[in-house]
Formats: sequence, C-alpha cells, structure tokens
Amino acid sequence: MMRVVVAAFSVLVVGLMLVQSVSVSGDSKSNSMYVVDGEGDLGKLFYSGGDWGNHLFGDPVSWWSGNSPIGNAGYLDIIMGWIVVDRKTVTMGMQMASPISDESTLPEGVKMVQWSWIFTPAPTEWKWDYEVLILWDGLEFTTFQVDRRTFPFAVTPLDSFEVSGDTLTVQVGAAILQNQVGWMFETTVYTKPPLPLTEDRSMGGWGSPDVNDYVVGHDPAWWPNKPLP
Repeated sequence: MMRVVVAAFSVLVVGLMLVQSVSVSGDSKSNSMYVVDGEGDLGKLFYSGGDWGNHLFGDPVSWWSGNSPIGNAGYLDIIMGWIVVDRKTVTMGMQMASPISDESTLPEGVKMVQWSWIFTPAPTEWKWDYEVLILWDGLEFTTFQVDRRTFPFAVTPLDSFEVSGDTLTVQVGAAILQNQVGWMFETTVYTKPPLPLTEDRSMGGWGSPDVNDYVVGHDPAWWPNKPLP
C-alpha cells in the first residue's frame, strides 16, 4: 500500500486549480508562479528535436505513443506546475492528467517513477543546484531535497509532502532559492533501479516522459527553465 505523509495544502491546491494560463503574482511577503503544461504529450514534444534522448531509450517517441504502458500512465502527464514562496517557505506542486490511487501501478518495465522540481543558477547552461524529488516504487512514496553543488550530492529526506488524487505538493525552506534564477518540473521513469541520489544519473535506464512545455528552437535555454517568482 502507498504511504502518504499529508501536509495541509488543500486550500492552496483548490486555488491553483483555477489558473488557466501561466501567471506570476506577488507582494512583499509572498510570490507565486503557475505554469500550465500540455496534456497528452508524454514523450512527444520534449523529444521532437531528433536525437535528443536516444542515449536513454533509443526511440522514445514511438514506444511512448498510443497504447504503450508509459503513454497510458496519466499520472506521468503534467498539466500544471507551480511554486509559492511565502516568507521562509517554498511550496511546490504539480497537477497530473490522472490521479494516483491505491489501485495505481507502475507501467510495465518501469522500476521507479520520479516527480521533480529543479532549480538552476544558470538557465542557459546544463546546470542545476537543487532538486526536490518525490519517488514512487509502486508501493511507497519517499521525498528528498538534493543539493548538487558538491559531489557526492547532499540528500535530505523530507516529510512535508502530500499525494492526493491527481495533485502532488512538497514544502521546503526558502533557502533553496538563494542564488537560483530559474526552475522547471519533470517526470522521470527508471527501467532499472536508480543509482543512489548522492550520485548523478547514469547514461541509460531512465528517461523523462514529460517536462514543462518545450519547443525546439523557441527557448533561449536548451532546457526549459522558467524564471522564479
């Protein structure tokens, strides 16, 4: 059975679900950003640039499409991501195309699913300082903050998270935003057990079915970072 550690985010989530387009709002005490992502785009938009991702799965667009196990896993399809900064706390979330329930299972051939929020000090480079991760092995959820500024990476377990239907939320301290200028969100699948979080991903056995909308040639950064609120 799934283990879900519940945080009190329900009022926040109801408000966020009303947002229909990218918006940024803020005042002296709090700031927020909500990013709408296309539905039904698992693997299709992100990998449309040609060879991108071929070191991971060969031709992911073909075997993620149609009725493939990953293509049918709506809980991998992000339709909205957000960050809310309130004084010393950052609340981040995602809404998925379908809920995760006690009956949900991993796609065939997948060992682990990961939902990520990634923060970068250099939005035009392949670089990020922090990741906040929710991992699911089909039975249990675990959540971590990963500090990638030194190697091996520093990993901090988190318990301030909620998985409720089609919505995932996590709270961390606002210190994570120091010197960071961009963020993104993505889902990842592992076809073999992942390496420890203190290490970088290997060059095989994983891929990102969805990431906040990315159009080749239309973004100044190769990775689809968004400005922080």
